[in-house]
Amino acid sequence: MPLHRRLPKRGFTSLTRGDVAEVRIGALETMQATDIDLAALKAAGVVSQQTIAAKVILAGKLSRKITLKDVKATKGARAMIEAAGGRYEFTLPMVEDKPKKEKKAKKPAKPDADEAPKAEAPKS
Repeated sequence: MPLHRRLPKRGFTSLTRGDVAEVRIGALETMQATDIDLAALKAAGVVSQQTIAAKVILAGKLSRKITLKDVKATKGARAMIEAAGGRYEFTLPMVEDKPKKEKKAKKPAKPDADEAPKAEAPKS
C-alpha cells in the first residue's frame, strides 16, 4: 500500500486563514492615531501587510476617543469604543446585483399544416 494511504489524515488547512486579523482593543490603545482604519493598522504594525480585513475584539481597556472606520468590530468592542467617547463607522461594500435573465415564454404547440388531425377508427 502506498505511503500516502498508510498515514493518518487529520485536520484541514485553510488557504484563507491569514486574510482576516483579530485586533484587541488594548492594541488600539497603544496606537497614536485617532482615526483608525485598515491602512493605519498596517502602518502601525498591528496587523500584517497581507491582511485584507480586520476585526476588533473586546480584550483590554480603552481610555481615549478613537474613530474606527471600515473595520469590523464585535458588539462589546463597539460598546467600549462608544463608552470612551469614540465613534464606530462601518459601511457595507456595495455589491451590484446581476440582472436576471428573462425566461422565454412557452409557445403552444401547433400541429403542422401537412398533417391532418387523426380521426379515430370506428370500433367493429
